[in-house]
Amino acid sequence: MRAFFDANILVYVQEVGGKGAVARDLLAGGGGISVQVLDEFVSVSLRKQALPWSDIEEAVEDILILMEKPLALTLGVHEAARRLAR
Repeated sequence: MRAFFDANILVYVQEVGGKGAVARDLLAGGGGISVQVLDEFVSVSLRKQALPWSDIEEAVEDILILMEKPLALTLGVHEAARRLAR
């Protein structure tokens, strides 16, 4: 089973040290994200971290290079996520 990352991991990647280092190591191994995860990352980056759009766009581009093509949200993806969580 491949890894699927949520927005928190993408936010942690931006941090220096502890959580940031772990998150970068995880992402380096590849895996999947959804469009919703990207949306949440952008929202947190804007609202909570007050990052400029240029930094957010650069981060998203970097994420897209490392990750597989983002999954569209479908009922099948939702059901698979529930199975993984269970």
